Amino acid sequence: MGTTMQDRVRRRTQRLLTAAAGLAMLLPAAAEATNGYFQHGYGTASKALAGAGAALSTDALAPSINPAGIAFTGNRVEGGLSFFHPKRSVKVTGQASQPGNLLTESEIDSDRPLFFIPNLGVSYQASERLALGVALYGNGGINTEFPAFDRQCPDPQSGQPVPGSGVFCAGEAGVDLMQLFLSPTAAYKVTEDWSVGVSPILAYQRFKAEGLESFAPLSQQPDALSGNGASDSFGAGVRVGVQGAATDWLRLGASYKSRIYMSRLDGFEGLFAEQGSFDVPPSWTVGAAVRPFEDLWLLVDVERILYSNIPAVGNPLNFGAPLGSDSGSGFGWSDMTVVKIGAQWQATADLTLRAGFSTTSQPVPEDQLLLNIVAPGVVEEHFTAGIGYRFTENWQLDAAFLYAPTVTVSGRNPIDPAQDISVSLGEFEATLGLSYLF
Repeated sequence: MGTTMQDRVRRRTQRLLTAAAGLAMLLPAAAEATNGYFQHGYGTASKALAGAGAALSTDALAPSINPAGIAFTGNRVEGGLSFFHPKRSVKVTGQASQPGNLLTESEIDSDRPLFFIPNLGVSYQASERLALGVALYGNGGINTEFPAFDRQCPDPQSGQPVPGSGVFCAGEAGVDLMQLFLSPTAAYKVTEDWSVGVSPILAYQRFKAEGLESFAPLSQQPDALSGNGASDSFGAGVRVGVQGAATDWLRLGASYKSRIYMSRLDGFEGLFAEQGSFDVPPSWTVGAAVRPFEDLWLLVDVERILYSNIPAVGNPLNFGAPLGSDSGSGFGWSDMTVVKIGAQWQATADLTLRAGFSTTSQPVPEDQLLLNIVAPGVVEEHFTAGIGYRFTENWQLDAAFLYAPTVTVSGRNPIDPAQDISVSLGEFEATLGLSYLF
C-alpha cells in the first residue's frame, strides 16, 4: 500500500512538473550560464540589481533568492521574459602530436545566439502574519552548438590526417541543459519586522548532447554517451530563509538551498559520473540592505554555489576511470563565491531606477578545458541596470538589462602538450516584466 501511494505521488509530481515545463516552453525557452550555469537573477527587478535581494525582496520571484521575502511583497502576480544573447567560442592552437588526440587547430563560434527565458510569480498575504506564493523560473543551464565544418583530423589509431569535421572531428557538437524550478512558498512573520520562509523545490531538467562520440573509448557505456536525443529528469529539494529589519535603515537576510536530488538522465549513463546522475548543487546566500536616504536602498549579497558537491560537475578529468563511473571525469568546476551589489532609487511615486554589479571567480580551472569546450561557464562580472514604472494603481512595468564582458580561459590540452585550448563567453540580456498588484 505504501509503495503504491509513493508511486502515485511520484507520478502526480512528475505530471505537475511536466505541465509547468510545457507552460514555460510555449515560448522557445532555454536557460544559459551566467554564474557557472545558474542565472545571475530571476525576477525582473532582481535581475536589474545583479541578482541581489536576500535582505530586500522586490517581487513575487523572491522565493528564488529568499522565501521569507514574500511576507513583505504584498499581493501581486507577475511574469517576465528575458531575451538572452550569449557569445560562446572555442579556439585550439597547435597541431596534434598524439595519436589519440582528435583536436586540430581551429577557431569556431557556437550557433544559436538568442534564447527566451520566462518567469512567473504570485504572492498573496493570507493573513497579517502568513504569506503564500509560488514561483516558476529557469534555474539555469548550458547550451553550445558548434557546427560541423570540413577539416583534416588525426586518425585515432595511426595519428595520420584523414577527412573529418566538427570541433571533436565528429560533426556538430554541443550540449543543451535546461533546469526549471517550481517553488510553492510559505512565509510567516514571527514579529512585525521579521519573517521565516520555506520553499519546497520541484525540479525538472532536460539534457541533450551531440557530437561527443569521439569520447567513446573513454566511456564505460559508449552507447549512452551522445546522440540519444533529449532526456528528462525530475527531482526535489528545499530552500529556507529568514529576512527582516534590524533598524528602520538596515535589513538583513539569509537563505539556504539544499542539494536537489534528480533522477538519472537516461541515455547518458556513459557520460556523467555516477551513471548519468546530474543533481543540482546546494547554495547559500546572505545579504544586507542599507537605506542611507529615504528613497534609496543599497544592497549587498554574497552567494556561495557548491559545484564541487556534484560529481558530474565537480569531478576533475580522470583518465584512470571511465566516463559514467562514480569517479569518472566531470567538468572539474570549482565552488563559486558571488558578490552582488545593487542600488534602488524611488525617483518618484511611480518611477523606480535600479543598477547593479556582481563579481566572482569563474569555476573552470585552466587544466580542465577539454570537456568545458561544450560548457564554457566562465563569465565573471555582470553590469546591470533597470527601471520600474507603475502606470496605474494596479499595473507596473519593469525592465532590466545585463552586460557580461567576455572572459577567455586558456590552458594546455591535457591529452596533448603540443596544443592549447581557449574557451570564451560573453553575454547580453534584456528582460521585460509586467506585474498586477491587488
